[in-house]
Amino acid sequence: MKIFLTIAFLFCSAAAVFAQRVQSDCNAPDSVKKMYGEPAAWMAYQFERDTQSPYLDSAILPQFLQDKFMNALVAVYNVKGIPQSDTVTRTPLPHDYVYPEPLYLRTLFSLGTMMLRIDTSENWQKRWVNHLLPTGNSAFDSLLNKYAIVFDTVYLNYSGHWIGITHTPYNAPILDSLIDVAADNFHFAIASFIIGDGDKVEGIIQTDSSVQLKYSLGWGDCILGCMYRKYWQFTVFPDCSVRFDTSYTRTPYNWSVDVDPSFTFDVTIQPNPASNMIMVAAQPYCTIELLDIVGKTIQSTISQEERTELSISSLPKGIYFVRATNKYGKHSTVKFIKD
Repeated sequence: MKIFLTIAFLFCSAAAVFAQRVQSDCNAPDSVKKMYGEPAAWMAYQFERDTQSPYLDSAILPQFLQDKFMNALVAVYNVKGIPQSDTVTRTPLPHDYVYPEPLYLRTLFSLGTMMLRIDTSENWQKRWVNHLLPTGNSAFDSLLNKYAIVFDTVYLNYSGHWIGITHTPYNAPILDSLIDVAADNFHFAIASFIIGDGDKVEGIIQTDSSVQLKYSLGWGDCILGCMYRKYWQFTVFPDCSVRFDTSYTRTPYNWSVDVDPSFTFDVTIQPNPASNMIMVAAQPYCTIELLDIVGKTIQSTISQEERTELSISSLPKGIYFVRATNKYGKHSTVKFIKD
């Protein structure tokens, strides 16, 4: 009887674990695949780099790796019955200083574009700028043809710089180095880096051939690297079934704490009453408004840190309010007295 109960328990436990997996579909229209093309290629590039893949020295990213990550992304996009999949694929989420929008997955640099510096004193470069092909540099012309590179976009604010566009993601650092060699070792091409941080997806292939995807929403000074990041983790199995694993939030104060980024917050003012200056303590990146007794905004600013100093020396004596509103629309109001 004891053995029977043990077996039954193990069976039920296994069933409970399996029940977390929801069958999905790895097929999608071209519009969806286009949306996930760059993230899938980027995860393939990272996988090569992290595992020191023998393919790492090639400009061509292995298609089987791109397909592996593409299928996982599409499976999460298609799955029904896991609310968190809608959160990371379709639901508008709050972003810094913009209206809510679905996750926009970014990469550190583009695998489909590169920046070139042009020296028109070189005759073959002058021919190329004037769309005269072949340029006369046989190595460069060969790369243009082999990798279907089109350099036709001026890089704004940098005269003499052009953007090269490919229709296929490549191992951009390797391709850039090939172009440098073709340009007689002149530092000619660099990857087109993306300024700042933001929403992203990371993926790893696990030993059982499943793919772990970790989507994240970043906020808080993302130009310098997001201070806060909310994660949603999924596992996608070879049969295209999907399991939601966990979600959590990383903050500068607690690297892994599960909190809702739209949580309510407190605002304090010191001193109160005050004559000349007040110090407002609130969340960073809030809209701080100084209001009169009837609710009219007198001044407004964006807090860059947890403490924001406001001058009140020009205000008449009386009762005022400070209202702080975070990016999620949550707000808190505190009354103070100008004496």
